[in-house]
Amino acid sequence: MSDQRHNAQGSGGPGGPGGSGRKQGGGPGPGFGFGPGGRGGPGMMGMPGQKPKDFKGTFRRLVGYLKPHRAALLVVLLTAILSTIFSIVSPKILGNATTAIFEGMMGRIQGDPNARIDFGYIGDILLLLAGLYVLSAIFGYVQQYIMAGVSQKSSIACART
Repeated sequence: MSDQRHNAQGSGGPGGPGGSGRKQGGGPGPGFGFGPGGRGGPGMMGMPGQKPKDFKGTFRRLVGYLKPHRAALLVVLLTAILSTIFSIVSPKILGNATTAIFEGMMGRIQGDPNARIDFGYIGDILLLLAGLYVLSAIFGYVQQYIMAGVSQKSSIACART
């Protein structure tokens, strides 16, 4: 029955007259899909995962390498928290400026002669936002800078042992 379908389509089957040499059917062709190992993805190559031999011992060694950098890691934690707080608070403050613009525009549309957009208030909000975003960026930079140093020093200590 499959021969009748191929002949009815006029392809002659893969490699036959009018065929392209590829299998019939959907799909983008070689190089796409699940790869040679099945559903594992391109890096898995069908190999089973390895279980850690001594997780606790490895974790203790890692903590030992990081112990001399406790103060730096504490500063990194603090700057990460502050940077995140500023990044969360800033859009909420920006909402105040949006509300001020919206209320002024709606008052004008509804014909209120006293309705206006308070650009002084909006300018103050934008200056505050600029300061918060700059502080957030500074704290993020300090965090990354310190972590790069801790990472390099810990890698060197690990390589020496």
